[in-house]
Amino acid sequence: MKLFRLLTLFAIPALLSGCQENNSEPAPAPVEKAPTAITLSQGSFSFSKEGGEASLTVKAPFRPSFSGTPSWITVKDGTFDKYQITYTLVAAANTTYEARSATVALKATGVSEVTFTISQEAAEKPVDPTPGTEVNQAIIDAMGLGWNMGNHFDGFYNGSWAGEKEGYPDELAWQPDKSHLATQATFDGVKALGFTSVRIPISWLKMIGSAPDFTINEAWMNRIYEVAGFAHKAGLMVIINTHHDENHGVSNTYQWLDILGASNSSAKNEAIKAEIKAVWTQIANKFKDCEDWLIMESFNELNDGGWGWSTDFRNPLAGCSHLCGQSGIRKICDPAHGSGKKDHAGRPFLRSFRLHHRREAVFRLGTYRCGRQEGQRRG
Repeated sequence: MKLFRLLTLFAIPALLSGCQENNSEPAPAPVEKAPTAITLSQGSFSFSKEGGEASLTVKAPFRPSFSGTPSWITVKDGTFDKYQITYTLVAAANTTYEARSATVALKATGVSEVTFTISQEAAEKPVDPTPGTEVNQAIIDAMGLGWNMGNHFDGFYNGSWAGEKEGYPDELAWQPDKSHLATQATFDGVKALGFTSVRIPISWLKMIGSAPDFTINEAWMNRIYEVAGFAHKAGLMVIINTHHDENHGVSNTYQWLDILGASNSSAKNEAIKAEIKAVWTQIANKFKDCEDWLIMESFNELNDGGWGWSTDFRNPLAGCSHLCGQSGIRKICDPAHGSGKKDHAGRPFLRSFRLHHRREAVFRLGTYRCGRQEGQRRG
């Protein structure tokens, strides 16, 4: 009996002690102190010429703000929580031939600002090829006797009869019926008659989308590619171009190659050159697998509406300088370099040509290498 009482005396304090332990509150979590300075996950960022994304984590006592962010960097915001935030830095592609860099500052209330650097490599600058001694004559010799496939792909709906189709090119716009669609037999027949080259004039006009991409209608582009392939399969050299896209003083907007407007407005000049680059970039990429059988005619019959009789065009160099000068030609040369295709001589395969129509019914073939004319020869 005494033993039982003794055990009871020991058990009761133990139970009371256990109850007290179970009822005790957990210790409060330590309060995170605000940082006394801004800290960054890294102090510098390097981007390739293609651009890309990178993450930047920042700790600060208050939500930080950016200063000095360059136009080619976009900052995607994050959530500021427990004195920390993660941003996404997005670099646009660098299409210039110069590397670029910037120092960006981050500021927050009550602490000193910190900076980090951003850099991006330059776009690869095309290396101008070494001009050949008789490049033009060799091309002329290879072209031989040529046939101009007029009133097909250069045809477009214009005038009072066009209606809603005005400004749209169509293979049959200037043809009587579908029996005049181009086929493999068309070019086989041309080859059989002794021709060795064909010029396929092409109007793009409203098949070109709006700025800034100027996307070319896919079906139209594919049809041009198909028909050029017909000619090549027949054993012909092929010339393609931008044909009735030139503006000779008309008031519509779809004939966008307006050199008179470009000469009077710097904004229009830049807009037209941007469209030239976009259009020829797409054409170059579509035809980049073609070899030397394909020739690109950069412009067709560009003039200011005076057809060679205006004051400026009495001096051909002055007339061309409106739009077809070095900056305009480079807009075509750069996509050629960028297409990545090389010819057998190691030169960029996509050459730029201008065929100047002359009153004496001959044409002049000039080969241009990104603004430098290699030479001219009449054919």
